[in-house]
Amino acid sequence: MKLFGQPVASMYLWAIALLLLLAAYSAYALHQFPYSLSLAAVLAPLVELATLRILHRPMKAPWSGIITGLIIGEVAPINAPMAAIAVACVAAILSKYIIRVKGSNVFNPAAFGMLIGLAIFALEDAWWGAAGIPMQGLALPASIIFVIASYKSGRLVASLSFAATVIVLTVLSGGSASPYSVLVAAFGVNYFFALLMLAEPKTTPYRNRAQAAYGAGIGVAYEALAVLGVSYPYFLALLLWNIAYAAYRKKGQRLWQPGKTAASQSQSG
Repeated sequence: MKLFGQPVASMYLWAIALLLLLAAYSAYALHQFPYSLSLAAVLAPLVELATLRILHRPMKAPWSGIITGLIIGEVAPINAPMAAIAVACVAAILSKYIIRVKGSNVFNPAAFGMLIGLAIFALEDAWWGAAGIPMQGLALPASIIFVIASYKSGRLVASLSFAATVIVLTVLSGGSASPYSVLVAAFGVNYFFALLMLAEPKTTPYRNRAQAAYGAGIGVAYEALAVLGVSYPYFLALLLWNIAYAAYRKKGQRLWQPGKTAASQSQSG
């Protein structure tokens, strides 16, 4: 697909469109203007362009930087200090070009940036963009629409594996496996994280079997960190598995196969 005369993977456009749609709905529901999101969506791509220039890399449209900024803006508090957003954006983009294995970034940029930016300023991850719509006494997350972005990135198996693991562990910890408890657990999954952040192609396996193990592993790590009361369990679970996968790639295993699809050359944030 081409936009303004430049080739662009369709998953970029889908991710951007869905992020903007969810942000508009969530901001309207909260009756707040997302200043943090506005800054992040502008600053992250600018930092990416500046980094490309400094490193003498070919200049290109910063689609991934835009997505990274939108994710940061929708996960950080909606009224987060501008300095925290700036630190998160800079850390996220620099991690893509500095911390690399086998020609690809090790860490999910948005998760890495937010862990640094939010921790420094002692802020919580708000996930205000992961809106929920009341439905029969439960909350159906509007962020389920990111199933499109996950599918387009070719990482839907990893996303669903994470969601299934969280649902199973939640039901087991509650001691009830009734259909209602399963339904409640399913509606409680953070689909913004599962379908968008976790599905970032550069740091996620290509083959379905490896994706299933990867997603399940993140689900187990997240539940363990949450039970222990560790701050930022989503970010830490994802980044820990980013490290594990990077170590696996470094050994030259074939589960990492960039170039197989257009999606595998893209990233969501």
